[in-house]
Amino acid sequence: MNPESRKAFFKQSGWMILATTAGGVFMSAVHTVVGKIEAEEYAVFVTLLRCLIVLGIPTAGLQTVFAQQAAAAVTDPQVQQLRRTTRAVLTALFGVWAVMALAVFAGQNSLLNLLKIENATALWMTMLVVLAAVWLPVLRGILQGQQNFMGMGWIAIWDGVGRFVAVCLIVLVLKGQAAGAMSAALFGQLGALVLCLWWTKDVLKGPGSPFCWRDWFGRLTPLTLGFGVLLFIQNADVIYVQSIFSKDDSPYY
Repeated sequence: MNPESRKAFFKQSGWMILATTAGGVFMSAVHTVVGKIEAEEYAVFVTLLRCLIVLGIPTAGLQTVFAQQAAAAVTDPQVQQLRRTTRAVLTALFGVWAVMALAVFAGQNSLLNLLKIENATALWMTMLVVLAAVWLPVLRGILQGQQNFMGMGWIAIWDGVGRFVAVCLIVLVLKGQAAGAMSAALFGQLGALVLCLWWTKDVLKGPGSPFCWRDWFGRLTPLTLGFGVLLFIQNADVIYVQSIFSKDDSPYY
């Protein structure tokens, strides 16, 4: 490794460490603020966050797959294929999310009772966060493959800082509960999504060329299953406890 490459490596690595640490610190600080709301509402908030992770399992391998494809897009035909793949996948994800939203709408009362949610706004804020959360891995993967570490770093910072600032305003000033906390999460995710869309705008526009869905799914499926099983095991217990424990007992878990 020559001196210039070494300098660039340490500069990029240092920036990503700083950015992810800052984003993570503010993400964690969100819970110190939300913890001030009623215990039952905090239990609802934590449960909805776990629901968000579980619902996002189908996209678990997207960032890796798109990072690989974006890194390999060095010729014009490959760039055009990346554009077509990105737009097709984002459209497909929106379609899947729309079906999920319709299912939630149809079973809203049952879900509210099952998860002990008093304010339906909390449920719908979560569904909006889900849409942003399933799109972000695609765009982050492109940035990673293009080695746009500056963009990835600022997105991580905004997601944490934006969420923290919003939750301080909504919970501490406006006295919001679980629905307000999920609104703050939506604010952070939307800000990160806007930044991603800005930095990947060249991929989102321009001519595209067809790609093979079968081959693409062949790369995605093993990663999704591997990550998905782990994510489900780590998060499903909270949702299960919230559904079977009484409203007074679930916060203790």
